[in-house]
Amino acid sequence: MTGNNQVFQWLDVGSLSFFITFLIFVMTQTFF
Repeated sequence: MTGNNQVFQWLDVGSLSFFITFLIFVMTQTFF
């Protein structure tokens, strides 16, 4: 169970960082 939990946490962090990068990309495209 701990292994699966670590995998889910890693996926959550990866998707979160991807979402933040996507937000920054959209904002730069909108303002510039």
